[in-house]
Amino acid sequence: MFKTHYAILDAKGNARPCGEDRHRTWFCKNGSGRVRIQFKLLDDFLIETVFDGEARLLEFDEPSFWHVRVTRPAMPALTGGFWGALNSDIHRAFTSESETLAEISKKNGTQNILYEREFSTREDTLIHHHEAVRTIRGTPKDGAPGTRPNVIG
Repeated sequence: MFKTHYAILDAKGNARPCGEDRHRTWFCKNGSGRVRIQFKLLDDFLIETVFDGEARLLEFDEPSFWHVRVTRPAMPALTGGFWGALNSDIHRAFTSESETLAEISKKNGTQNILYEREFSTREDTLIHHHEAVRTIRGTPKDGAPGTRPNVIG
């Protein structure tokens, strides 16, 4: 009923389906279990778009290899290993998960935030990444409308 799909990125950055062995080899050569495509650090928010090339889903669903993730405090996505999993679980225990980008702007400045969405195409993912950047930029630390000044990435 569930099936694991694998993909790698070609020279143009497009996802190409492959088998598990090719997927693991490609990711080992590229340094990790995911590839950061784009990121922005806005004050204490990290907005990152990653390609992880592995999706477990129902047989007839389209694989979602791309992810947009927003965290506060800025915490890069961790992968693999016991310590990475433990750190991720601890962070989630003290984090408010947001269902929408609009919810992020309603959280107070001290509350930890985790927002993550999956996409099946690079284009949709990058569009959502830019939408997240616009939403965060429009929400200063005090929660009032405005522009967030400190941008990296």
